[in-house]
Amino acid sequence: MQIIRSTSTPRFLDYVTHYGLIEPAINGVPPNISQLVDVAMRIPTFQRGIAWGTDEVWNFLNSKSVLLGHVLVTKVEINTYRDLIDGLQRFATGTALLNALYPLVLKEQEAEFSLHANLFAILSPHARIYWPVVQHNHQALCNHHRDAIKDQYLNFFNELNVEIRKIFSKHDVLEIQTFASDIVRVFLQRQVAIDDFSGFASLGEAINTFIGINTIRLELGTVDLLRTIIIDKAEGAPLHWSSDAIENAENGITESFVDQGNPRKEILPLATVCKDVLSTNDGVRILEGWNTGSTPYELDAFLHFIDHAVWTIAVNKFTSEIAACGALPFSILALHYYSVYMRTSVIPPYIANGSADDNAALHRYLRATYRALLSGSIGQLGPIAERAAKGGYPTLNEVADAVNATTGAGLLSQPPTAGWVRAQLQNVNKEKAKRVFNACLLPPTTNAGGPFSPIKFSRAASDWSIDHLIPSANLNRLSAGYIQGWRIANFAPIPNQIGQVAKGTACSIKLSAGGLYSQVLAQQPTQHPYLVWIASTGGSGVSLDRQELLEPNATPDIGDQRIDKLEVLLNLLL
Repeated sequence: MQIIRSTSTPRFLDYVTHYGLIEPAINGVPPNISQLVDVAMRIPTFQRGIAWGTDEVWNFLNSKSVLLGHVLVTKVEINTYRDLIDGLQRFATGTALLNALYPLVLKEQEAEFSLHANLFAILSPHARIYWPVVQHNHQALCNHHRDAIKDQYLNFFNELNVEIRKIFSKHDVLEIQTFASDIVRVFLQRQVAIDDFSGFASLGEAINTFIGINTIRLELGTVDLLRTIIIDKAEGAPLHWSSDAIENAENGITESFVDQGNPRKEILPLATVCKDVLSTNDGVRILEGWNTGSTPYELDAFLHFIDHAVWTIAVNKFTSEIAACGALPFSILALHYYSVYMRTSVIPPYIANGSADDNAALHRYLRATYRALLSGSIGQLGPIAERAAKGGYPTLNEVADAVNATTGAGLLSQPPTAGWVRAQLQNVNKEKAKRVFNACLLPPTTNAGGPFSPIKFSRAASDWSIDHLIPSANLNRLSAGYIQGWRIANFAPIPNQIGQVAKGTACSIKLSAGGLYSQVLAQQPTQHPYLVWIASTGGSGVSLDRQELLEPNATPDIGDQRIDKLEVLLNLLL
């Protein structure tokens, strides 16, 4: 069927009163408002919720533009209703404003602030006629089956309602007049541009059509698209999940992949890969019955697995460090374990309870991950993630080999290629340095899966931070060695308890006999090998404060000595 587009530019009031919200299981609006509603409209699965707050509402009311933006709705062939692709924030705002104002000044009788009702006289008749629609839409948002929309709208409405009541309660006539003028102008004099497309075979087809069109500005996240693909499939043939199952699925996907309104960064690549795989015939690798009849149970099992994967990040030291190296290597790990589960129906011990049974393989995978981080190839592991999701690697060791193959460091069964570690260390910045210093704490390669106690870098008083040996405030941008002053040759890991003192102390004083670093070592139970070395061999003297000596081949070669030490340590461990 050919795609058909119709356009209109109605008043903002008509947009929020002539469109009636419906739930997924309903193909039309309730009978009591059917004569008033021109368009039945559903909030589709990818919508994240209500993002606006009162600040955005006041900016909206003060807008000087006659046109209040675009609204995009689409119709799938088999449905009688439209899906609201873009325009939810404005629809929710108009609905909330009218619901807040109706008992205050718009009711024909017994309005709470009837003395000011005349300021809204031109709006009131329209609001009264369409009050059943407005009230219905408000209740549909307040009781939406998706928690993300319901909770956010309730918070939004309650906050807005309080602020509007404050305006009237202060009895500041000028402020009330200004507010009334803004309200009347927005609802009766401002318009929205509604693009109504029809002829799509599925909602997914509509989303793929509009996601890249800049004029529409449809900004969908990975989790939104993943949720849409799954729910769109569940609603259609041959699955036809019940409305309760759909509701549970939508909320379950959001809860597993979203934390406090934002996607969980540690598994966002996992969501991306799952979305891409489910868009192909290989979707059976994620949900076994994807092509013939996936059940809600299959989705629950998948989400349960993801929840456990995230939970066990902090339980195992190897996996917590893999996650600290990047979301993509951790997502590859989780996808591999999930593929094992799909193949064997046995949840791997690590995912089940954080067991150390897999520590030898995890150790090996972490070494590969460190190598990828140092080489800069860690952001290029997407194809490995997709292959892992499809069960392309029978063992985790094979996943580690695939990651390592992107680094140019040689085989994992051998130390890194001669000179490779040194070449990578030259450009290690402050963030990468945290992982390098933890790599120095790895068990020897001959003790696969042995004890590993990485340092936790954070602002907490009990944790560690990266210290500039020559304080950053003392670095001269116009002198040699400035760039190296922001690289690992000028860094050391130190406990936060002395971080602030070290920050303003000259390097020659910190590393002097009995200086700050020696004091730390005497009191600190965790003995980091690089910290021990630099505290014992640093010596004293003004040369340690000269940034130009951080450059390669300087005399004396202060920076080279530090790189040499790290190279020796890492060659034995990576």
